[in-house]
Amino acid sequence: MPAHRPRPRPRGRTTLIIAAAALLGIVGGVAVGYGVQAEREPTPPAALSQPGLGYPAKPLSADRAPAPLPAAQDRRVKTDGDLRKLLVKDAAPRHIAARGWTMPDGTTSRIYLMRFNSTAFASRMIDDLDVGSSAGTPLARTDTTDLDPARGSVNDIENLSSFVFAEQAPSGAEHVRQAYTLAGDTIALVVHERPGKRETARIPFQQTLILQNQLLA
Repeated sequence: MPAHRPRPRPRGRTTLIIAAAALLGIVGGVAVGYGVQAEREPTPPAALSQPGLGYPAKPLSADRAPAPLPAAQDRRVKTDGDLRKLLVKDAAPRHIAARGWTMPDGTTSRIYLMRFNSTAFASRMIDDLDVGSSAGTPLARTDTTDLDPARGSVNDIENLSSFVFAEQAPSGAEHVRQAYTLAGDTIALVVHERPGKRETARIPFQQTLILQNQLLA
């Protein structure tokens, strides 16, 4: 008779047995832990705040008080005292220069330069004077001014903006031409004023303005 051979064990059976044992161990442990916890008395959770951590009711004595913060770390140092030191600086110019002369026909030429702390302050002054579509704040002895339609090529210089105006008829005791130029942090005001009823010559005024703008460029 042929010898009896053992039947081969199916593959994967050992792995399945180990996995089942592990699962039974986990389930049994959870069940035992739940039973033990269920028999215990409930314990209230810990408080979220402790009243004893606040500041003492009485101030500490001088020898126990902590040293004050240095000025670099103490924000109150910036607000104690004179609050005017914290105000934004106004748009007042930090430097002003002026020059004037009289031409043979009696026309007076005046140039004013005003330099501000920044370009933003200079632009703000132009806005405050309402210079743009109108001449803004009128000059002394000036009646009605309007944009000069023949202002020529005064705005051909890069990074400069000029606003050119002329007094409209009928003028007063003199005729005025004026222009504002915004050049970075500087504003230039060029004024030509001619006494009498005749208009101030346009070409000399434009030449003065263009030369001044070239110096500011």
